[in-house]
Amino acid sequence: MLVPLPTRVTLQAMLPKLRIESFSDEESSTITELSGGSITIGREPENHITVDSTAMSRRHGCIFGAGSQWVYSDVGSTNGSWVN
Repeated sequence: MLVPLPTRVTLQAMLPKLRIESFSDEESSTITELSGGSITIGREPENHITVDSTAMSRRHGCIFGAGSQWVYSDVGSTNGSWVN
């Protein structure tokens, strides 16, 4: 017996897993993995990734998933952001 298919199908984009490796010096690093949601980056300890540098604002940037890609957004930092 055939079963009727729905007339409308919604496809959800798959967000790839994100892996960020941050270095505090030449010998030690921290790995942060993200498969959804968002993370903040900045100098304050409340951030998911902290960077001890005066070039970094207390709350510098945010990475979040949008559809099938990751987006970095500067959240009003003093020195701006560059991504390479």
